[in-house]
Amino acid sequence: MAEPFPDDVQELLRALDENDRRAEDLVRDLDDERERARRQGAVRRGPIRPGPLGRWFVATLEPPPKRRLPAPKKIVPALRKGKAEVMAEWRRAQVAVKDLLREAAGLDLNGTRFVNPFISLLRFSLGTGFQVLPAHQRRHLWQAERVKGNPRFPAPSVQSSLGSR
Repeated sequence: MAEPFPDDVQELLRALDENDRRAEDLVRDLDDERERARRQGAVRRGPIRPGPLGRWFVATLEPPPKRRLPAPKKIVPALRKGKAEVMAEWRRAQVAVKDLLREAAGLDLNGTRFVNPFISLLRFSLGTGFQVLPAHQRRHLWQAERVKGNPRFPAPSVQSSLGSR
């Protein structure tokens, strides 16, 4: 019987397995819609122009928040991750979003719409969806900077007292 792998190799194998799972999740429900959009002439026709609801939604995400918006239960983040893990996830997500945006840059981002995954009654253009991402990130970065800048940081009560503001 072979000896177990060293801890660092096991960690790398787990990381590779996790990446495999995430990659499978990413492509599981995809079809060739993007390629079809190009063939059907859904090319860029101008800058992103969100409608009134889209502009309002993006504005509500900008820091500092004007009102509390609790995270939907299905996306409440885990509280006990180390900074290396958090930053690795951040970087992977950023690369994926940037790659997707670069791939879609020549498409009509105003014409194609999608259902908001958290508020199913709302539909936004892809362009508005792309605008939501950095605004949402700025909100969370602002929150994190506020928590980190608190003189009581890293006391557990600091995080709970600042909530989702």
